Amino acid sequence: MDANIALRWFVPHAQSESAERLLAGEYALLAPDLIIPELTNAATTLTRNHVIPYQLGARIATDAQTIFQYLAPSTDLASSAFEIAAKLAHPAYDCFYLALAVRENTRMVTADKKLLNRLKDTKWAKFSCTLDAL
Repeated sequence: MDANIALRWFVPHAQSESAERLLAGEYALLAPDLIIPELTNAATTLTRNHVIPYQLGARIATDAQTIFQYLAPSTDLASSAFEIAAKLAHPAYDCFYLALAVRENTRMVTADKKLLNRLKDTKWAKFSCTLDAL
């Protein structure tokens, strides 16, 4: 899953309940290690904009790394992420998650509609899904 889904575990959202199903143990939770800086950045922004309290932002930064069974080193995914990003004309950050899903032959859970639209009719489409598809 990507950072926008993981953030829903900490910050109330319309899909928070759906995101929490991922924590129930039925799914292996893996992500590129890039997810930790992305979640920390989101927590910082939400704290700075007074959307969440400082304590919750700090908890996100501290606790996020303990949720995942596996955090893949971004260095191992960079080449594949570059290839995907270049072919999709999409930001490479998002493509690290997809590169991991391809490598592990699983699906990346995302709410990124722009990415999902770009994946339609590509060889990578089968490696992504929305929370509703679980």
